[in-house]
Amino acid sequence: MAQDHRWGEWQRATRMLLVEELRGGGCYWLVLRPPVFIQVGERYRTEPCGLRIERGDGIRIVHPGSWETRLTAWMLEGDPP
Repeated sequence: MAQDHRWGEWQRATRMLLVEELRGGGCYWLVLRPPVFIQVGERYRTEPCGLRIERGDGIRIVHPGSWETRLTAWMLEGDPP
């Protein structure tokens, strides 16, 4: 079974983030409308239904989002970083 690109690994915010979209692997992007603030120390990950944030007190909140497929044009100087 192929891995679902929409399930991301938990990440911890080291600074306050304003998230409008996140890359979910390959050419898949999670788009959040309205944007979401993630506070320092909170954990977050992408899921099929959107962005899940785990607050400092352990409460988890899901912010709905939509998934998009985006093709990227590579520059002529070589491979992307």
